[in-house]
Order: sequence, then C-alpha cells, then structure tokens
Amino acid sequence: MMLDNEKIFDLDTPDVEYAWHKDKTTRFMKVIEGLGWKFQYSTEEPKDIRPGTTIHINKNCFHRLIKGNTPLKVRIVEL
Repeated sequence: MMLDNEKIFDLDTPDVEYAWHKDKTTRFMKVIEGLGWKFQYSTEEPKDIRPGTTIHINKNCFHRLIKGNTPLKVRIVEL
C-alpha cells in the first residue's frame, strides 16, 4: 500500500523534529516549498534541497533535516 501526505515544517517547529532519526518505511519526499533547507544522510555531507527536489529515504536509514529560512512543505509518499 502506498500512502501520500503533505507535511509542513514551520520555522517554529521544535528542533526535536530535526534530530537524527530513521523511519519504519521506505519513502520518497518531494519538496514543494521552502528555501535554505538541507537534507543529510548520516554517512554524507548535508545537501541543499529546494522546490522540485525528490529524496529517496530507505527504511531504517539515519537522516535529518537542517532548518532553512522559510517554512518547508513536502509531499511524502510511503511505500
């Protein structure tokens, strides 16, 4: 089953939301809105993300978001 939802990370979202974590499902995350944000896998340097960026996140893979300059809106598709 595939689940599709949108999530908004406001600039006042608690920092715990950006802590290193891993997900229980494999997912794709597509950036819809947001400037200055970065995405980082635990084994890589942070990468800039912007509207149109799609990220593939394997289940149980440590990763995090790094807060940007404007709210971040993403569409998440869980596989």
